[in-house]
Amino acid sequence: MSNQQALSCESGNSSDELAFEQELAARVGSRAFRADFSEVAFAAAPGRIMITAAPRDLRRLQIRHQKLIDECAARLNLQAQLCLAASGASRHSPQIRRPPAVPDQTKGPAAQAFFPPTTSATTLRRLKENPPPLAIILGPVGAGKSAAIDWILHQQQSSGKSVRRYTLEAFVSEFAEACSRRATVAWRRSLHQLQCIAIDDFQYIKAQAARSQEELSNLADHCLREGRTLLLSSDRRPAELSLSEALQSRLQSAELAELAPLGEEARCKLLENELLRHEIQLEASLVLWLARRVQIDLRRLKAIALRLAHSGSQRLDLEACQTLCQDLFDQGSGARAEDVVRTTASHLKIELSALLGQARSRRLSQARHMAAFLCVKHLGLSQRDTARALGWAEHGSVIHALRKIETQLQSDLFLQRQLTELWQRVCQNSSLLPAPPDA
Repeated sequence: MSNQQALSCESGNSSDELAFEQELAARVGSRAFRADFSEVAFAAAPGRIMITAAPRDLRRLQIRHQKLIDECAARLNLQAQLCLAASGASRHSPQIRRPPAVPDQTKGPAAQAFFPPTTSATTLRRLKENPPPLAIILGPVGAGKSAAIDWILHQQQSSGKSVRRYTLEAFVSEFAEACSRRATVAWRRSLHQLQCIAIDDFQYIKAQAARSQEELSNLADHCLREGRTLLLSSDRRPAELSLSEALQSRLQSAELAELAPLGEEARCKLLENELLRHEIQLEASLVLWLARRVQIDLRRLKAIALRLAHSGSQRLDLEACQTLCQDLFDQGSGARAEDVVRTTASHLKIELSALLGQARSRRLSQARHMAAFLCVKHLGLSQRDTARALGWAEHGSVIHALRKIETQLQSDLFLQRQLTELWQRVCQNSSLLPAPPDA
C-alpha cells in the first residue's frame, strides 16, 4: 500500500470513529454518554468500530447500550466489536487511550456557526463584546451552551485577549494533577494570567469536591478584583446546585444569559450550515421540514446532517430523510395546535373550557398568549390558524400575544423556563408521526 493510500485509509477510519461517537451520543443522550462512555476508547478499522473498556465498564455497556451500539454501527455500515482492555489498564494507559477532554485548552476555540436566540440575543451580544467578571449561560441540554461559549471566546481571542476553555472535568483533573505534583502555585499563576476563562458543564460540580469549589471561589475573586472574566455554562441555576456557601455567594453577582429554544428560522440556518459542511444539498422545503422536527436538542440537527452524509443515498427526498432520521425527531414534532392548547391548560392547571372561553383575567390571558406563542414559534402555524385554534375572531389578537410574550422574555427569565418546560410537556404528550412538508 502506498503512503497516500495509507493516509487515505487512516483518514477514513478517523472519520468513521468520529461519526460513530456523534451518532451514539445523539442516540444515548449527552448525560448518559458522559456517564457511561467517559472511560471508553473508540477505534475504527476497515468495516468495523472497536470499543475498548475495562471489565466493569464493558459489562455495563453490554447491559445498557448493546442494542443502541449495534444500531449506530449498522447505520454507518460498520460492525461494532466490544473489546476488553488489558488488565490494569486505565484511561491514562496506552490500552485505553482517550483524546484530550478539551483539545482547545491552550488554543482559542475555532469559529463556528452560532445563532443567538431572539429572547437572549441582546445579553449574549453584550457578553461577546464586553463580558463581565462573572457570567453564566443557562439552558437545557442541547440548547447550544457550548456553542455560545465558543462564539464568545472566539470574539475575545480575535480582539487580542488570552482565553482558555475547559469542561468541568478537565478543570478539576488539571487542578488535581497540579496538586499531586505540588505545583498548585505555578498552575494558579498561569491561570490568573489569562483574561477570559470558560468552564463548560458546570452543573456536574459535586458537593464532595471541596478543594475544587474553593479553587473556583478563589478564581471568581481574582476575576472580580482584576477585571478578568470567568464564564460558566450550566443547565441549572447556581441555587439548584450543591455548592459551598462561599462559591454560592460569589456567583450571586454573575450575569445570567438563559438560552431559550431557537426559532424556526435560526434552526434552518443551523441545519443548512451543517449540511453545507458535509457537502449535502437539500431543497429548502425539506430543510424546513427537518428543522421543524427538532426544536429543543440542537445536537440532533447536527446528528441529522451527519447521518445523511453517511447514508450513501444518491437521492435524499422526504421518504429517505424520514426513514434515516425518524428516531432523532422530537416526540412532539408532529403536534397540532390542539395539543398545545390542551397541554397549556393542563400544565397551568386551568380548565380547557376557561382557556378557550371569553373571560379576560390576567392569568387566562397570559396562558392564551403562551399557547399562541408556542403555536407560531414552535409549530410554525400561521397567525390565522393559531387564532382559529384559540377561538379568536381575528389574527390581530395573535400579533398582540406575540408582542406581549417577546417583550416579557427580554427580562423575565422565569417565563423563558416556563415556556421551555411547557413545550417539553407538549413533546412528551404527543406521539404523532411527522407530517408531510406541506402540512
